[in-house]
Amino acid sequence: MRTHTRTQIGTLAQTLAQALTVAGTALALAGCSGGGSSGGGSASTAAATQSGTPTAVTSSATPIPTQVTIVAGTGTGQWYKGDLHSHSAPYSNDAQRQGGDNPGACFYLGEVQGLDFMALTDHRTFDQVNDPTYVANLTILDGEEWGGTIHIGMVGLDALVPEIDSSLGASTLNAQVQDAYDDVHRQGGAVITNHPCQDSKVHVWLSRTFDAVEVWNAYWNFPKGYKDATTQDVDDKVDGLGLSAIGENANPEIRYATSIRGGGASYQALKFWEAQLNAGRKKAIVGGGDRHSITFPGIPTTRVFTDNNTEKGIAAGIRAGRTWVGADQGPELEYRADADGDGVFESIIGDSVPLNRAVNFQVRVQNALDGRVDIVQNGQTIFQWNVTSNDETFTWQNTAIGRTWTRVDVFEKVEWSKVSTTFQVLAASAAGISGSGTSALSTFAIPLGFQVSVGTRYPTIRLPHAYDKVLNLDRMNWGFSRGAITSPIWSE
Repeated sequence: MRTHTRTQIGTLAQTLAQALTVAGTALALAGCSGGGSSGGGSASTAAATQSGTPTAVTSSATPIPTQVTIVAGTGTGQWYKGDLHSHSAPYSNDAQRQGGDNPGACFYLGEVQGLDFMALTDHRTFDQVNDPTYVANLTILDGEEWGGTIHIGMVGLDALVPEIDSSLGASTLNAQVQDAYDDVHRQGGAVITNHPCQDSKVHVWLSRTFDAVEVWNAYWNFPKGYKDATTQDVDDKVDGLGLSAIGENANPEIRYATSIRGGGASYQALKFWEAQLNAGRKKAIVGGGDRHSITFPGIPTTRVFTDNNTEKGIAAGIRAGRTWVGADQGPELEYRADADGDGVFESIIGDSVPLNRAVNFQVRVQNALDGRVDIVQNGQTIFQWNVTSNDETFTWQNTAIGRTWTRVDVFEKVEWSKVSTTFQVLAASAAGISGSGTSALSTFAIPLGFQVSVGTRYPTIRLPHAYDKVLNLDRMNWGFSRGAITSPIWSE
């Protein structure tokens, strides 16, 4: 395992972080900053009852701990935050074309964001790990974005995973994909299906031994999240790979996901993931900034619970399903269950609780005032609460009579009055001007946010959170943006 340590930059990072905070405050004073149900999947196999009125906690309560937490049955662990999908120049050609940065600058931006870990998943290469700037004061997960027309994130690697050899014929393709996944696991890494519902890159492979689904890529609705993938995209992919000619088809989960219209690629990816869960497969949810330039990494931020912030520790946490994803500057949450009825909520995300027993669940949410909390079970929303303070706890009781998964959605209310009309049009259509989403964002957004240069080729921006909310707009829940999504707790 490689060790990568950056030295003598802590003071500069702190100074830059303070400058960002001051700039955000100034924008807030200028009035720029602000503080429907899930569907699909199989029917619930659990009988659920609400356990009284949700318990409100005052906004002055102690913040949710992000440091050491003792969890019965799992030992000592901690939630770490990071980004599992980003690119550097010149190692990803598209990042090079779009004004991307060398590995050191990419990691430095992650440090400014306060990330604990970060992966540079450059396209089909491992060369970035030998770059002299490949050092950081955060945990680096060596990795790559494997594949060409279908993208797979592979993190926690020791060596490059061989690409598909198309000369061996279409009948070998799915077996080669399985071999690649097995290679990652032998190395102690994690396999992630990146943006599985992104039109020409729809995930059609039959192997289901991946560990996680990247449901949230960049902003929920921008720059590519607004666009639905179609069943025709799936057909075109199957045909283009030569699979249909030999009688092979895409996996049924991607066909189900792309049949859902109106929510965009991110929402379809969520449904692709839920279809895996409904089939009984324990898959983690992750997000990826997919940064090439302009923006900070960690948008969105993936949280992983593990007993050590090492490359292999983070990968193990992902494989165990101990993850949740949240918006940058967005809500914090803590989701637990009391499996044995002793009043202690000892089970966390990724754990299992018993069947045929009343189990109490609890979610505490901070920084989501005027938002909404949905409890989703087997793909259906079973409870929905409005958030009326900046620190609230909701409890409910569930008696599962069959294998069941339960997760949490947190939505933030979009504050349209704090966002310019021009920006609203850009975010809603993701095509405010001709050219790429990156160029659109730089044209309209840089004047609205704080610009920072730390050796980056283009200015790097952080928008006021009110603008982030518009970019994270969920068109299946109009007026709300995505704030957080958790992996499930299982009843089995």
